[in-house]
Amino acid sequence: MVGGGIQNQLLCEFTAKKTGKTIITGPVEASAFGNVLSQLIALEVIQIHDIEEIIKNSVDIKIYSNNK
Repeated sequence: MVGGGIQNQLLCEFTAKKTGKTIITGPVEASAFGNVLSQLIALEVIQIHDIEEIIKNSVDIKIYSNNK
């Protein structure tokens, strides 16, 4: 999950329980990240396979287990 809703821990926990899936949160400002990363790819500063590592190093990622 990404976006402002991930700031609500209860929402993330409830989503994990109700879907039976493990929820991994990404950036709160996902649109901004997507925009900047797309521009960097277009300018050939980064490649698409670099995106995951950039995000992991840029934001706190939380994991909500469906076992809670």
